[in-house]
Amino acid sequence: MKSKKKTNNNQLEEAFRAFFNRNYSKAISLFLELLAFEPENTTYWHYLASSYVVLKKHEKAIDCYEQLVALEPESWNFFKLASQYSAIEKFQQAIETLQRLITLDSSFLMAYDELGRLYGQFEEYGKAVAVFKKALALKEEEDYYLSQIGWAYASNGEYELAISYLHQALKINGSLPIVYFNLGISHYSLEEYKKAIKYFQKAISHGYEQADVFVNLGYCYEELNEIDKAREAYQKAVEKEPENTDNLFLYGNLLSELGKEEKAVRIYEKILFLEPANIDALRELCLSLETLGREKEANEYYKLMGKIQKESIALKQPKKTLSLKTAH
Repeated sequence: MKSKKKTNNNQLEEAFRAFFNRNYSKAISLFLELLAFEPENTTYWHYLASSYVVLKKHEKAIDCYEQLVALEPESWNFFKLASQYSAIEKFQQAIETLQRLITLDSSFLMAYDELGRLYGQFEEYGKAVAVFKKALALKEEEDYYLSQIGWAYASNGEYELAISYLHQALKINGSLPIVYFNLGISHYSLEEYKKAIKYFQKAISHGYEQADVFVNLGYCYEELNEIDKAREAYQKAVEKEPENTDNLFLYGNLLSELGKEEKAVRIYEKILFLEPANIDALRELCLSLETLGREKEANEYYKLMGKIQKESIALKQPKKTLSLKTAH
């Protein structure tokens, strides 16, 4: 018996050594052997599960976490099980596991975060609101959950309610750039463009300087017919994401509208370098070339456009779409 225990100890040391040396395949083999002798040892199950996760063997990891939930029904085991279900897009099982977790431990905030995110992913925003409100009732991280409720209401098109909750979040913490961003989108959606500009600018001043905030500013300025300001906003968006063809197209169109055809041509040519079959860029390029009196070049691009259209690989002109942001 003593010899068997010594053998197991040596094997355990070897298993841990393999795991911490990132030799996960060997670790898996060794922990499986150990579990054959001690099938209820939760430490072995934990390391076996972690090894499978690193190797992206999610089905195997799920088997491990299901064993752990049965042997050790603790919050983190449920949460990790739900995460693995999400990893293989078994979202209903993930939702059910998170619901079980919240029933087991109503103070485990990460379960509310993930459950609300999953509901949002499937556009079940009413359920997302309900989950975030339950988390808010715990009186922890109130600014975060107020902002998440605002995001869910705005995503559901309930902009007035969204604005109310987003402002409540700012009363607690006035340095939340994503809250300002979502306020901007909410006001834009209500056609309150000057207010939208105000909040997009606040998002920028609080450190959110991604391309999308400048695109959204451009949309607002266009609605107010402040075309030069819109051009400046789109230019900044392009500087942030130089290969985003949708943003390049918006910028090129504004340049053309302002009579800056030479610059517009260069932008359309860049789009075509990135996406040679972009019909919309080809069409606008032809128009700009014609305006500049460069009909021969325009005709060559018209021929190319006709060829692409026949092959039915045209791209759709980008629409003005604004996407809300969660605080994750």
